Amino acid sequence: MQKYLTFCVLFLTLFINELQAQTNDSGNGSIEFASNGPCIDEAERLAAKADAKANFQALKNSDTWTTFKSSNSSVVSFIWPLQQAAGFNDYGIHGVSRFVDHNPTTTPSNTDYSECLDYNCSNRTYDVTGYNHKGTDIYLWPFNWLKMDDNQGEVVAAAAGVIVSKVDGNYDENCNFSNPNANYIILQHSDNSQTMYWHLKSGSLTAKSIGSTVAQGEVIAYVGSSGKSTAPHLHFEVADASGNVLDPYAGSCNSTTSTSWWNNQKPYYDSAINKLSTHSSTVNFNPDNSICNDRPITNEQDYFSPGSSIYFYSFYRDQLSGQNSQHRIRRPDGLVYQSWNSSSSTSHYSSSYWYWNYYISSSQPQGNWTYEVTYQGTTYVHDFYIGVYPPNLTYVPSVNSLSINNTNVAINMQAINDGAGSVGATSTLRYYLSTNTTISTSDYQIGTDNVGNLSVNATSNESINVDVATVSPTIPDGTYYVGYYIDASDAIDETDENDNTFYWSSPTVTIKRGCTNTSACNYDPTANVDDGSCDLPDGCTDINACNYDSNASCDDNSCTYPPVASFTNLNTTYCTSDASVTLIPNIPGGVFSGEGISGNVFNPANVTTLGVPITILYLLGSSGCSDIYALQTTVTNCVDPGLELSLKVMLEGPYDATVNKMNTDLRQQNLIPLNQPYSQAPWNHTGTESFVSTSNIPNNAVDWVLVEMRTGSPSNTLQNTTLVETVAGIVKRNGTVVGTDNAPLVFNQLSIGIDYHILVRHRNHLDIISSTSITGANAMSYDFTTGSTTAFGTQQLKPVGTKFAMYAGDFTTDAVIQITDFNAWKSDPAILYIYDLTDANLDGTVQASDQDSWQLNKAKVAPAEVVLP
Repeated sequence: MQKYLTFCVLFLTLFINELQAQTNDSGNGSIEFASNGPCIDEAERLAAKADAKANFQALKNSDTWTTFKSSNSSVVSFIWPLQQAAGFNDYGIHGVSRFVDHNPTTTPSNTDYSECLDYNCSNRTYDVTGYNHKGTDIYLWPFNWLKMDDNQGEVVAAAAGVIVSKVDGNYDENCNFSNPNANYIILQHSDNSQTMYWHLKSGSLTAKSIGSTVAQGEVIAYVGSSGKSTAPHLHFEVADASGNVLDPYAGSCNSTTSTSWWNNQKPYYDSAINKLSTHSSTVNFNPDNSICNDRPITNEQDYFSPGSSIYFYSFYRDQLSGQNSQHRIRRPDGLVYQSWNSSSSTSHYSSSYWYWNYYISSSQPQGNWTYEVTYQGTTYVHDFYIGVYPPNLTYVPSVNSLSINNTNVAINMQAINDGAGSVGATSTLRYYLSTNTTISTSDYQIGTDNVGNLSVNATSNESINVDVATVSPTIPDGTYYVGYYIDASDAIDETDENDNTFYWSSPTVTIKRGCTNTSACNYDPTANVDDGSCDLPDGCTDINACNYDSNASCDDNSCTYPPVASFTNLNTTYCTSDASVTLIPNIPGGVFSGEGISGNVFNPANVTTLGVPITILYLLGSSGCSDIYALQTTVTNCVDPGLELSLKVMLEGPYDATVNKMNTDLRQQNLIPLNQPYSQAPWNHTGTESFVSTSNIPNNAVDWVLVEMRTGSPSNTLQNTTLVETVAGIVKRNGTVVGTDNAPLVFNQLSIGIDYHILVRHRNHLDIISSTSITGANAMSYDFTTGSTTAFGTQQLKPVGTKFAMYAGDFTTDAVIQITDFNAWKSDPAILYIYDLTDANLDGTVQASDQDSWQLNKAKVAPAEVVLP
């Protein structure tokens, strides 16, 4: 959601050219964008990358990819991925809010990103717990929602590529991080890097299908706000050929690349003016604060009547402290009518706006005027016009008057026919209230007059005095400009009389209905029209009060409240061996309750509910007027080293159904390594489990396995458990898993009384996690071989003989048995006497029988819980 921050420090020097050219109003502000959560849902990201990977695997041997690679350089260089659509003429339409975070270990608060690290060693990036920003956020500015409506922000291919994934059709006007369903497109480039374009507008993605090529600079979508997004912007992300996050900016704190991937890298602070404009009134950026994506009321206008009050706006990106801007208003003859300087004292604004209001008197020449600003060596120009279309029937400014008393409006004016000929028939004069300075038939008429036949230069005096709160039909509550139009044909904005309307932008009239009685509970100090809704005091209406009266509708200030209870001296965690503590209430006389409580003493040894939070309560007061205060603590047995696990698991590859046991071919050929093989990626196990010599490895050993102990509840869609401890061990022929001492596995970081799920990993079998937990104890046991339901998920164990075993064939260890595993085997399908990932049956030889194992299990997917980072 956009956050509008008004800032008030402005250094301004004015050079007054004449007394009538004076500023009546000026102001400035900035617009920043919230970053309080992952902008790309991790599950959505993984699904997108998996889809792109699968599509590219099917594509990479095609003629399309071969031709594309041969016709494009292997060195990829990016152009800026956002451009302004044809037909629009702003100087710029974007700002940059966030870059890639290069300090992934930090987890600052949602408002303090001082520990984050962008490529330039500053903190124009963000992270939150479990997430680090992986791309560059480029937002539309100014009037982002209107630019999105008009398709002004064209997303272009940063480099020539092939479409490998895209999603369209999701809602695209999100203002927060609650919706993970983004529209996106992913391109694969000639060097196998990828660019990802997120948060796109629904229905705007290129009609080209997956597998089609796109040229550098080709429009592939429009900017939107789909998925986890606070406003229309493009999240541009790059991955290198290995799938790792790549920051395309060259900088001393960017370790992902030593050279820029941009063909013309923009400066870190890309200071420029995006837009100059003239307005009839100030911009209302968010008319309805309850609607986060409410469209602004810009009041933008380029044509003005002589004697107009004009607002001059300049919209900046990356404005820095001390940068000076020279402003000039030039007349049609080129003379400077007004000039002034401005600068900001704030260190940096990603996007800011400044405005000044000047009255240009009717004595000034009519025609093409210009508003100019010179900033950072560049001069920006905006044209506007005064009195270009002389009216036929109009008003006499010198005798116009407006007075407003509460909701009573009094107008005196004089109409004049200043055209070339007589008006002829009687003209109509209609008075209006309008929410902006453009009168239309949808505005609210408050009266009418007829202007008699007028010859050239003849005048007619007219007036109205009306209480606008009593006009029928009823005018809704609001603040309105007052105006009228005069027209012989009784038509608004007629082409041959297109300047026959007049507006007062100040003062305005406000209609605010409500209760105007100051004694009433619902008195509204902003109301100026009593609507009969006043509610007078008649009892205590606060449900939290002791004397709450359910029959009362208006509080009479008689409410009484219970005392406020609280207590201290309770820690958040305890071991059962810890000493008792005395709880200290803020007000004595209450009653403590909860496990381990005796009087006001808490004894961890008396708690039986271990490993989960328990609640301690303090009740203060009585007779229906009391307060209760609660704190939670968790009691565990704490870490108990030396807990043993007796574990059984079968591997399908080496399983021999004739004897219901596994083969020991690797052991017999002395191919089992002395050191556990899981220290490398993707397992990265840091354990030092090893044997002194081959003779120490049990003769009935099959292979090494990796065993993890995890807390929490497993999930099919995301990793919901927490790793506590990992140990590598040897699985024997009968499925028993032992340590290097040929005894049950020993864990030294577990706690007695805490529940754990067991996750078993193997080099080329589909990993499994237990469906039920075991409770920490000196001696624990679990058997995966007795049934398919012992593993979490759907059919994650395969029936073999009289046992159940882990599926063979996951040669790429990505928790999916698919074509990539076959490709891994196919790359070298005949190797003798080897300890290899593609040796599915663990017989020391890579051959066709290993492909047969894969063939039986292809398209088998493990739950997300077991996926390696």
